[in-house]
Amino acid sequence: MSAPVSVEQEHERRGWVFYDWANRVFQTSVITVFPSLYLTVAEADARAHGQA
Repeated sequence: MSAPVSVEQEHERRGWVFYDWANRVFQTSVITVFPSLYLTVAEADARAHGQA
């Protein structure tokens, strides 16, 4: 059986859980949005120069 957790430890743990969740959402958004924007611009540029 584990030792009881104090209120401060529970608040700190909850804070880290929310931080980790938000960080993962941010990373996923950046990885999804920026490459798609880059590829859209690169495709338009390639078409403009007759390479597509």
